[in-house]
Amino acid sequence: MTDDPLTSNQAELAEAEPRRSSSAPPQLRAAISRALSRRKAELQSQSVAEETVAVEIAPTIVAEPEPPMPLRQERYRVAASRALSRLRPSSETPQIANSTSNRGRDRTRTRLRPPTLPNQPLPKLPTDQPVRRELPAAVVAALQPDSLPAPEIQRPPLWVAFVAGLGWTAMLLWVFFGGLSPQSGFGVRSLFGLATVALGLTTWLPMQWALRLPALTWRGTVGWAIIFWILAFVPAPTTTIAAGLPDLPIYLIFLSGVFLASNAMVLPIVYVWGIRRYHNRAQRFDVRRSHRQAAEAGIFCSLCVLLAAMNIFEPVTVLLLIAILVLSEMVILSLQAK
Repeated sequence: MTDDPLTSNQAELAEAEPRRSSSAPPQLRAAISRALSRRKAELQSQSVAEETVAVEIAPTIVAEPEPPMPLRQERYRVAASRALSRLRPSSETPQIANSTSNRGRDRTRTRLRPPTLPNQPLPKLPTDQPVRRELPAAVVAALQPDSLPAPEIQRPPLWVAFVAGLGWTAMLLWVFFGGLSPQSGFGVRSLFGLATVALGLTTWLPMQWALRLPALTWRGTVGWAIIFWILAFVPAPTTTIAAGLPDLPIYLIFLSGVFLASNAMVLPIVYVWGIRRYHNRAQRFDVRRSHRQAAEAGIFCSLCVLLAAMNIFEPVTVLLLIAILVLSEMVILSLQAK
């Protein structure tokens, strides 16, 4: 039944009223009216109670609060950011400058936390991508010089050293005890020149081939040939080098021979010492450094001979020359290191 119980009861009472008999006694009519009134009162109280329960059970719909104004939103955001900055540890709080201008800027500027990017995986390359072509060996050698194996020092045969030793011994004996003089003939001079060149090639050419040092053979050969030739066939000077002619050209030629000969003698020693001393490949096999140090040794020997020719060869001057050359070499090495 969908009708209200109050209306149905009232309809029943309306239908029951016409059936009343006028002939009923008044006591009965009064009892019936009282019962009907009590029934109506009960029905009314029941309907009121049901309405109150329905009102209490019905859900209350609360309207959403209106969004704040843009200015208020900005204030809320600033206040929230300041509260978050106060809650952070001291290590994460930004350092504020001590100047008044920075303080004013920090107060007016909105402090926002920098956004953090998510850790995205790197994209995978497709498997069908072509393989990179390998670089040629020459390009790899140019790009990675330190990874290449060190050049091996090839030792000449022992019989070459034995022949060179015999040749030097014979040459020294011939120069000092062979009776050579400025009056020696053309044949003796030619034989002496050929012997000097052969001795130089036998001595310096195997060293240049073993150590791979350029310009070693001709320096050693020419330098020692000049020294031996002047000692054997040129008369001794009668004046000092400061006197000038006629002995000045002889002095200059002899000094050049001393420079070349000492340079050729020191160059292999310095190069081998650098290989054993340094660990970096570029420094170990630095031919330019070896040539420079050998040239300094040649200058030192030439200056010593010059001082002796000027009659001022003393230990103090030699020590000064050594100090000057050592300091200059140290300055050059420091500039190269930078």
